[in-house]
Amino acid sequence: MIDLSKTTSTTGCEFYSGYSSLNPGIKFAGDAENWNLLLPVSGTAFLKMGETGKLQLLPGHLYLLQPGQQRQFSIREPWHTYWSHFNLDAHLQYKPEWNQIQPGIFSVELNAAEISKLIAVFSEIQTLCTDRIPGWYRLAYCLTQEIILRGNMVNQKNRISGIAASLLEPLEQNRSVKDAAKQSALSKTAFYRQFQKTFGNSPAAYREQRLMNQAQALLEETTLTIKEIADQLTFANPAYFATRFRKHFGMTPKEYRAKFALKSDLL
Repeated sequence: MIDLSKTTSTTGCEFYSGYSSLNPGIKFAGDAENWNLLLPVSGTAFLKMGETGKLQLLPGHLYLLQPGQQRQFSIREPWHTYWSHFNLDAHLQYKPEWNQIQPGIFSVELNAAEISKLIAVFSEIQTLCTDRIPGWYRLAYCLTQEIILRGNMVNQKNRISGIAASLLEPLEQNRSVKDAAKQSALSKTAFYRQFQKTFGNSPAAYREQRLMNQAQALLEETTLTIKEIADQLTFANPAYFATRFRKHFGMTPKEYRAKFALKSDLL
């Protein structure tokens, strides 16, 4: 959680935003008195804040920098990034809930669709900061709020996704939803609700679907027996495995393998 007590005391509006293309070898100091949002899209750059080591600013990640520490940027490869700096105080209603990767540096990892959405928001903020039509900063802060909220959602989704993956790894542990909820610092009910929202399935249904997908691959790509596959996927016995498989795919594992083998011979 980001400490908002360390926000700037400047009143009124101070907001700048843009898109920068910087060449290798450039070094510059960032504004240490304001918050910064950075969305690198390509290239290699390093950031040093305060006394900590250099951090590589990775494309596909969204960064939020807290004020109060000196910032030194160094460009290694042509670097292209969207950016903004602003006062983060009463203008914003919701707190950022991002991972802290170094003191004063917070980040979330994005997928392609999320990057595309945020580029559009950054571009609109840049236009507002350029035109400065009366009242522009109110909308700019609203859009900044959108970026922060999207970051909150992505961070929560990434955390739940990581925990979801751990429900299957290793398979033999067969972790409970209660254990996963405890790991995520959520109640069992809250974890279940967030899991359902993220994946559209209950944890049990998610786990079984993933197991069935693995079963398909083992039936298609290996010569393991049905019993060996059932054992590897931690089903109680081959008959129960066959029942669950048939519910998902409308055929038994034996029928599925025979059908796949027939297709392979025809090719």
